[in-house]
Amino acid sequence: LQSKQKLGKLQEEIQEAKKEKETVCKQCNEVLDDMQTSEATLNRMEEKLSHMRKQHRLKMDAALEAFESAKLQLVKVEMEHEEGVSKVEAGESEVKSMERQITAARKIGEADIEGMIDSYKKMETNVLDQAAKLMSAIHVS
Repeated sequence: LQSKQKLGKLQEEIQEAKKEKETVCKQCNEVLDDMQTSEATLNRMEEKLSHMRKQHRLKMDAALEAFESAKLQLVKVEMEHEEGVSKVEAGESEVKSMERQITAARKIGEADIEGMIDSYKKMETNVLDQAAKLMSAIHVS
């Protein structure tokens, strides 16, 4: 009779352990799904950051080229001083405008990059937290 009771208890404990295992497995699968989603998001964000950096670089190159062009125009205006001081002043004004545009473009680009880096760091923290949860869940079972 006692061995039947013990056997019954053991069978109940086995059933409970199986249920716990199923629960932990479901949790692990959910965490894995979340991790995969986070990794995909992270990859997309990294691609977007890379794309934004390329765009910023292209814009900066174009701005620098425009700046160099404006400087050359200024030199030309200075060499053709006999055409009048008004042309020299116009060239200087254009250079200053380009410098402001370059400064503005640089600030915008740097702010965009900083925003993406912050987003990347947040995503990295989330991924690491989820990995830690997964490891914790694995150790529970």
